[in-house]
Amino acid sequence: MRRFFIGTSCSVALLLACASALSAQDTTFVHQGARVRVTFEARTEVADHSGSIWYSLEPVRLVGSATMLKSDTLVFLPEDAESPLSIPRSRIETIEVSHGKKSNIGKGAWIGAVGGVVAGAVFGALVECGDWSRGQCVLAGVIIFAPGGAILGTGIGALLPSERWIEAEIPAPAPVALNVGKDGSVRLAFSVRL
Repeated sequence: MRRFFIGTSCSVALLLACASALSAQDTTFVHQGARVRVTFEARTEVADHSGSIWYSLEPVRLVGSATMLKSDTLVFLPEDAESPLSIPRSRIETIEVSHGKKSNIGKGAWIGAVGGVVAGAVFGALVECGDWSRGQCVLAGVIIFAPGGAILGTGIGALLPSERWIEAEIPAPAPVALNVGKDGSVRLAFSVRL
């Protein structure tokens, strides 16, 4: 009976480990040096009219690179900054990893065409078209301006790509770590997730 219990327990533990490994494959993790966008609660000083200073936490979103990942802290270098920030994990609301830039040609063409339709309709409504009715003038304006707007929008969309962001997680610290200090000391660290 005891062997059956031990064998069953080991089998269940193995199945749970496999299931968690499979679900973790869909997760994107932050790695050192990655370009990230972090939304976190920043502590700001606030002085009231009496001169007393108190602190408040406000959400801030910054883009930069992850310079170091510690067990409880993300060390982050914002764009155009010279010194890194240390952000505690507990204050991070969301973290996203950049997956390059994507073209906005289709979006630009669509917005340009809609803009061309509106501009053509307004132009056709305001201009005298001789023997044509007002509806024919508006239709002619739409037919002339819509393709021009689409071409202009396509060009602008090609020149202005946008960055693709994918939500990510900071990897959990290793359950057992061996750290060697600058003075040659060795430290064994254990972490437990509850």
